[in-house]
Amino acid sequence: MRVLALCASALLWHDPPASAEETFQDFETWPLTSGWGMSGHEGWTLSDGQVKPNRGAFAPPIGTRCGFLHDYDDSTNSWLQSPLFSPGVLAVSVWTQPDISSGGTNFAVLQTSDDGANWMDFQTFTIASADWEEQTFALDSFGPTFVRILKTGDTAVGAYAGLDDIEVVPRPAVFLSNLTNSMGIPTLPQDIDVFVDALIHPTGSNVVISAFYRHDLTAAFAEIPMMHDSGITYKTTSQIPFGPGLDSDVEYYVQAVFDEGGPAIVYLPLGGSNAPAVYSTLTRFGNTAMRQLSPSSEGSPLIISEIMYHAANSPDTNSMEFIEIFNTEPVDQHIGGFRISGDVDYTFPPDAKITYRSYILVAQNPDAVEQAYGLQNVFGPFIGNLSNNGGTVRLRDKRDGIVMEVNYDDNLPWPVEADGAGHSLQLARPDYGEGDVRAWDASAFVGGSPGTFDPHPDSPLRSVVINEFLAHTDLPDTDYIELYNTGTQAVDISDCGLSDTLVTNEFFFPTATTLQPGEYIVVDQASLGFSL
Repeated sequence: MRVLALCASALLWHDPPASAEETFQDFETWPLTSGWGMSGHEGWTLSDGQVKPNRGAFAPPIGTRCGFLHDYDDSTNSWLQSPLFSPGVLAVSVWTQPDISSGGTNFAVLQTSDDGANWMDFQTFTIASADWEEQTFALDSFGPTFVRILKTGDTAVGAYAGLDDIEVVPRPAVFLSNLTNSMGIPTLPQDIDVFVDALIHPTGSNVVISAFYRHDLTAAFAEIPMMHDSGITYKTTSQIPFGPGLDSDVEYYVQAVFDEGGPAIVYLPLGGSNAPAVYSTLTRFGNTAMRQLSPSSEGSPLIISEIMYHAANSPDTNSMEFIEIFNTEPVDQHIGGFRISGDVDYTFPPDAKITYRSYILVAQNPDAVEQAYGLQNVFGPFIGNLSNNGGTVRLRDKRDGIVMEVNYDDNLPWPVEADGAGHSLQLARPDYGEGDVRAWDASAFVGGSPGTFDPHPDSPLRSVVINEFLAHTDLPDTDYIELYNTGTQAVDISDCGLSDTLVTNEFFFPTATTLQPGEYIVVDQASLGFSL
């Protein structure tokens, strides 16, 4: 089991980097104890605990000894505390095991503090597995951080909690984030600047930040120095050149080299040259509007890019419901623990992520959607149904905060083509914000475009509009529909249909029917075969 969460502390700085003994505690060099009490070793403190090679019905330690927290019936002050980590803590992992002879479950909480006196609960967890089990916490704190594992209860007498191989991953003295570039969205054939935010702790010195790039994916990376731009942001001193004829992906990453008790280096993305960020010198997403794949808010690079809430009629229409999310950034976004709520509910697994400039889908029936569209790895199933009469879709983060919210409707001014005619809702103009009806359009084609961009076909038919209609007439007048070609070229409307329902075309224009630029055509009730 892995417990994941997110937390942040104040930006305060202190003292030199942690040693290996401070970041990893396996109790192997800790003096054995004979009773419950306070003890310490290598900067760690154990309160009302013991260090022993075995205890009762515990399985053997991972090594030769481990730590134990007291039975809650005898102590409510049993905990293990780490040394101080000045720049902050990225993650904590601990192996736990209960006393299986008690048959009880232990309850604990991971806490943080910036002064060792005032503690904040970060994540509660249970110690219940009969064997050693790793618990992992994505702490992600900034500034001075103590970490404490406090036992908060148990369900049986004599229920002790074993701890072993506790590892703290401290934050390095230089922390890189928010890697961006100046290219158009989704891409433009142009030279680009690269930007990165860098938090530099006083324990780091001689900091050198550089960007690396390559056009040829088999070539070596070229280096461009970066300099301070504003605030905590750094910018390349020269642009990555576009380069005529270089029409493949361009890989790039940022590196910070510094001293922190010795040479140190960090990358963004974290894999550096082994997992760089990518952009394209061409519009890799096809003929789609430039604004379609951009963020819809300043708070997140993720967008709810497509919603299929009322698929075309079928024996099981609801099985085709899906929600699509797109990552607008050139680096991966981890969404483990994020949740979709509103009319439906789904929580992403801990290891879920959206790779750079990519889509994921969540569906009520993942197998049906995969089969219908030839996709793989569709998330789900979500609980509930997307309402056909208008509803709500929210994306929430790990702490259940609302990242974005869409309140769609099946009535104008919302695109009515998405209400049962087979089209989906597409976030075509995200700069309006996902909560604005002007941001949304119907998909170009029936079925939508799950897992890919929604094309904007340059079809001449887009210039043909319903210009006028007369409905609910009394004789001698009759109903009619008038079409008008607003474009500058002739449009062949052969086999195009007119209908009075969402799913059935009841009139088709005959072969060789053409509308010249600025021309009108009228179809009356007798030809239509239905009234309006």
